[in-house]
Amino acid sequence: DASATTGGPQSDLASRMQAAARAGELQAAEAMMQRMLASGSPPGVVSYGVLASAFAKAGDLEAAERWLEALEAAGQGPPNAICMNIVINACAKNGDVARAEHWL
Repeated sequence: DASATTGGPQSDLASRMQAAARAGELQAAEAMMQRMLASGSPPGVVSYGVLASAFAKAGDLEAAERWLEALEAAGQGPPNAICMNIVINACAKNGDVARAEHWL
């Protein structure tokens, strides 16, 4: 993730966002992601994946899918296999086969 490896304020924000997401502080993580998006230096795939993963693990499939869709809308390309598998697994755990199939 370029946003987490280049140094400077953007990488600090990306690191803090990832830490917040991993700690389950989803609103804080999402707010930091919004700050990165507003900064004009777009976050990379890993930052989107971290949010999608955190929301999927929390059972908020709508938010997880929203971040995968935002990744693509930002011109970063389609979600990578890791991101998609996280959401597919969360859908399967919730018994939502049709939703999981959407991401295949």
